[in-house]
Amino acid sequence: MKYIDTFAQSLLLLAGLVCTASFFFTEDLIWIFLSCQFYLGVVQVLSCVIHLIAYPKGNSQRRRYLLMAVVYLLSLFVFASVLAEYIHIPEMVGILYFTLPAWALGIYYYVITLNGYFPKIKRGFLPHLSF
Repeated sequence: MKYIDTFAQSLLLLAGLVCTASFFFTEDLIWIFLSCQFYLGVVQVLSCVIHLIAYPKGNSQRRRYLLMAVVYLLSLFVFASVLAEYIHIPEMVGILYFTLPAWALGIYYYVITLNGYFPKIKRGFLPHLSF
């Protein structure tokens, strides 16, 4: 499970990075970029919920991520439905608010995944020499 989860997240993050780099040449890949963003969010939230159900203790970072994700999704709903009717918001502000926090959350959970599934092994200086 951990390898599939890490592989799916890595693939979606890499595809989003490639699409971002290609924006300098063409703008036709915007839908692929937004699809990567959507599916990355779905994969990460499902992974977080499954992990919290399976291992309820000692997951403060995953709980924090899930809380931030829910608050962000609720703020998108408020932003899209309530504020857009009453306040004129520039298009660039809407695009930035729709993408930047989502990718920041995606990278944050990817780091949590890597640290949780593949912890660093501390061996010290020259461990094979027994110092």
